[in-house]
Amino acid sequence: MEQKDYRLAAIMYTDIVGFSRMMEQNESGTLELLHLHNAIVTQLAEKRHGTVIKTIGDAFLVDFRNTVEALQCAMDIQEALYTHNKANPGKILLLRIGLHLGDIYFFENDALGEGINIASRLQSFAKPGCVCFSQDVYNQVINKIDFRAEKLGRVSLKNITKEIHAYEITSPNVEFDPDHDKPRPGFPVAAAKPLPGTASPAERGYDPEAAKAVLNDIRTAILNDTKTMGRRLTVDEALERYGAYGVEAREVIASMAERGLVQKRVPQAGQSQSGTAAGQSSSDLAADIGRAVEGIARAIENSVNDWQKSGSREWHGSWGNHGGYRDGGARGRHGDGRAEQAVRKFSQAATKIETVLDEKRAIKEEYKRHAEEVATGKWDAELRDSEHFKPGSEELETDFSRYRDKLEARAQKASSGFVGNLLSFIGVNAFLWYINLNIVPGFMWAPIVSAAWGTGVVSGFFAMLRGRAKAAEAGKLPDLPPNALDIYKKINRVRDGMAMHFASVLSVPPLLFTINLITSPGFLWAAIPSGIMALSFLGHIISYPGTMRSLEKKLWRLLGVDSWRDLFHSGKNRRTAAGAGPYASVYAEVASIRDDIVKDIKAGKGSDEFGKDMIPMLNRYVEQVKLLSQSVNEIDGIVASIPTGELLRDREKLERQRSETTSQTLKAEYGKSIAEIERQEKAAHDLEDQREVLRLRLSSSANALKQIKIDMARMKALPETGERLAMEELRAKAGELSGYLDDLRTGYAETSADPYEELERLAAEADARQKLPAADGAVKNADDTEGDEAGR
Repeated sequence: MEQKDYRLAAIMYTDIVGFSRMMEQNESGTLELLHLHNAIVTQLAEKRHGTVIKTIGDAFLVDFRNTVEALQCAMDIQEALYTHNKANPGKILLLRIGLHLGDIYFFENDALGEGINIASRLQSFAKPGCVCFSQDVYNQVINKIDFRAEKLGRVSLKNITKEIHAYEITSPNVEFDPDHDKPRPGFPVAAAKPLPGTASPAERGYDPEAAKAVLNDIRTAILNDTKTMGRRLTVDEALERYGAYGVEAREVIASMAERGLVQKRVPQAGQSQSGTAAGQSSSDLAADIGRAVEGIARAIENSVNDWQKSGSREWHGSWGNHGGYRDGGARGRHGDGRAEQAVRKFSQAATKIETVLDEKRAIKEEYKRHAEEVATGKWDAELRDSEHFKPGSEELETDFSRYRDKLEARAQKASSGFVGNLLSFIGVNAFLWYINLNIVPGFMWAPIVSAAWGTGVVSGFFAMLRGRAKAAEAGKLPDLPPNALDIYKKINRVRDGMAMHFASVLSVPPLLFTINLITSPGFLWAAIPSGIMALSFLGHIISYPGTMRSLEKKLWRLLGVDSWRDLFHSGKNRRTAAGAGPYASVYAEVASIRDDIVKDIKAGKGSDEFGKDMIPMLNRYVEQVKLLSQSVNEIDGIVASIPTGELLRDREKLERQRSETTSQTLKAEYGKSIAEIERQEKAAHDLEDQREVLRLRLSSSANALKQIKIDMARMKALPETGERLAMEELRAKAGELSGYLDDLRTGYAETSADPYEELERLAAEADARQKLPAADGAVKNADDTEGDEAGR
């Protein structure tokens, strides 16, 4: 043969289950099934752009352009065979299918290569009615087509030394396999249930890494068994299935039993489920995990019992459009669905437990890294084991706002916890002292209890102080980027480590001396551990300032500031800008430019006299911009609240009514109302004009500062003579800035006035004008009366 091509290909290998036995029992009928099988495979392979390389009896070797079409073809074949098997119960046709992606040597009428051998072995490994494919195929098809596959892990294939991880899709055709409950080919029946991808103990030997992998495989296999069976395994069942894997298996089973994931006791005959649950003492479950899953596990057992009593054996859904693996996989037998729902709840609980454990592992790794990078790390690492200073999920946050929120929540929790602990300490210890002094006065045990409990009270007090301090400080800071937040977390850990160490030194030695003086006053053994603690604390104190200074400088350098004061000032600008509404960006820009100019002045880019005059002026300028931005924001709200549309409609309505009426009195009243509305409209338009003027002033408020900043940068590059001239220019610019500051003050004064004061003034003037004609008429009438009387 001459080699024609060598390329990467997706290979499908199919084989009919029990074909030789079928030929022996009914040769003619089997040949008819073979013709049907060949037609189905050929037609569907062509549909998915596959090329049949060759057929070997009842086996097909097909090449595809990509893995997606290869897997779709395999699923189509199983679907077509399911339709045939349902319609012809006496002519069942089961197929095993294997898929792999690999480099293949192509010849004129044949193909060779390791990829074909692996596809063939995966086909042999598959259960009847199933599709088995390699990890390489899985990586290519995931999220591209809908399917549900079981992860088999590492599989052992005949004459294949390469490590192969496999997946298997189970089709409804398995219901036609009489041996579907038996182990897959090559799995021993009497021995322990093999784990996917796990060698037997004899083959495995001892390897620490392999042992760790076995632990994970056993844990995963037991959880999968729980989901499949709809209930928890008992310890005996777990040992029967996986005990052959030695000490590792027993460790996993014991650990899962403590967590409540595996049952410790098997319910006795005639004993109710509730009695079984009551018989399990709370000590059988881990305090933080077992209680959470026990209720769910009990629901699983009750649901499974109901399902078993119902005796339902119907399939949930059908193949293809009726719920086959294209809609999430074959559902299996379901009863009324309650068992499946309970298993899902149990799976969710197990996922939450794994999430908590993952979080704890992540925090552990974070503190391990902290201990390696920070001089005080060996003391700070003890925070993880502290009851009161124990780190929480905030240590894993990368967003500063969420980090700040979690610090505030922890501070509130620490405060409430300390108050409760303190009240309990006072009340219970008073009662214990009363008992010790009056009821059992022989041995003074109450001081020991009080001193021991006091260590927790002292630690809780310092933890509360640190929690409040962290929350308060975080509230003063601007939003930190992730890299700066990482450094800030380290600073807080160093501070927490010192606080915890100080609390320990303050509370533990009194406890030791109390025990020493009460139990054995002749020998002061308590001085030995107390002295060791004091020396350790002294070493911590020596390392603390240098560590803090190094971290602080790194944080300040990263954020471009020189001190905590500058950092808090930036945080103040952030909080102030929040009250400026949509004009916050303008204020933030002005404040940022002011900070840059002040830094340049302090760095020596201006004379001391210039800085003495300039810095206060800059501060006043920024303050006026802040007040102006807040006022314009308030004016926006006032303008938005004026119902200009309603005023227009009311005025048009009144004008229409005035034109329609014939009463002069009503016309006069309508005219007054219309004039009042017109005054209100004019005042609203004037307010909008004023707002627009203030907006323009506000938007240009940063330009003057930008020009000063540019001039100071230019002055740095000038020689001494030019520098003096530039300084004079800067003084002139400062004078201009002072004038602009007066304009901002004027604008702010305008915004501070009552926006409705103009309306009231106009209304008063109108009323005064209306009263003048009336008064003139009264005077004229009086004069006429006097003239008439004189004539008479």
